[in-house]
Amino acid sequence: MTEEREVAITGLGAVTSFGRDVTTFWEALVAGRSAIAPITAFDASAYPCSIAGEVRNYAPHSQLSAEQAARLDRGALFAVDAALQALADADLPLTRENAPQVGLVLGCARPGETTVWEGHRAFHEQGAQAISPGYIGRTLANSPAAQVAGALGVRGPTVAIAAGGASGHAALSLAAGMVRRGEVQVAFAGGADAAITPPALAAFCAMGIMTKRNDEPEGACRPFDADADGFALAEGAAMLVLEDEALARERGARIYARLAGAGSVTEPGILVPSAEEAGRALQAALREPALLQSEIDYFCAYAPGQPGLDSMETKAIKRIFGEVTASKLTISAPKSMLGHMLGASGALDAIVCVKAIETGVIPPTINLERPAEGCDLDYTPKEARQQQVRHAMSYGFGFGGHHVALCFSAP
Repeated sequence: MTEEREVAITGLGAVTSFGRDVTTFWEALVAGRSAIAPITAFDASAYPCSIAGEVRNYAPHSQLSAEQAARLDRGALFAVDAALQALADADLPLTRENAPQVGLVLGCARPGETTVWEGHRAFHEQGAQAISPGYIGRTLANSPAAQVAGALGVRGPTVAIAAGGASGHAALSLAAGMVRRGEVQVAFAGGADAAITPPALAAFCAMGIMTKRNDEPEGACRPFDADADGFALAEGAAMLVLEDEALARERGARIYARLAGAGSVTEPGILVPSAEEAGRALQAALREPALLQSEIDYFCAYAPGQPGLDSMETKAIKRIFGEVTASKLTISAPKSMLGHMLGASGALDAIVCVKAIETGVIPPTINLERPAEGCDLDYTPKEARQQQVRHAMSYGFGFGGHHVALCFSAP
């Protein structure tokens, strides 16, 4: 039986509504700033929710030519950008010789969303001749992953994965398994989405899960708060470089953290998850590195600001950690500042865990004024906290029943 490898995280990249690099993202998050503002991409004034976390004034990565960029959907542009950042941050010599030992897993909840909207609008306004030859290539489910692989020069396995809001978590789980089993030496993993379009916004609003605090965008996203009324959409991408730790140390790479454990379970076909099944995913993620619940210093919550989901996650934490240990756990909710980045959210949460381990700083949960009933844990309200973090966890849920949890440890 082949000995399993430790999985080291050596590179980070991000495009968010705070900016297009990890440093800007992290500084804004620790400062407790909100990225939610009125939508500018189209007139959203008639929608129940007219605010979002947009990536404004975006220009494609400088390594992409204008011709290359024109062939990519907005979400794929974000993914390529974040991946190239992560490659540079890892200082990884990716060559034709070692490229077959490099894999990639990218999670997207709604790939090609912007192109689909623009294509449908052009079709209905101008007819069939309005659809460009590149439309199919930009809207295939595997297109963002294939475009990232092409930009990086990856020659190992490339996988596109969809698990709703847990897509980023699922991508990291799958990529870590590839490295751990020795199928590849390096894997890029993350998530990307750009779903702030009129049809997508209308569809989410129709579900009744979006905030209506349009007059107070910075205070609209309120995880664990009694006045929470839903989330705001956001867009962007996050990518991490995972490496066989022994080989990473051999090449002198900086190691941010280890991806120590992952757990994934399915609760088929549901939109409202149960604490029991979420708890199974948490337990599975703890089992792989054989960590005790009391060893987890920080928990990066999914917490979108939907009362039912926030309460469910709190119950799941108590179920697995126990009331006493859960009461001592430090938790925070990045979506209070970023909104919901769909397929990218889990990968961003992973970066939050990694940066908390690296810096000893836990970002806050903003807009938490009055905890909701049953939400009685330590959610790091309003201000960041200095705290040593040796082990951190992150949880994600995707419509349809996807529960994924990850464990991160200091190197």
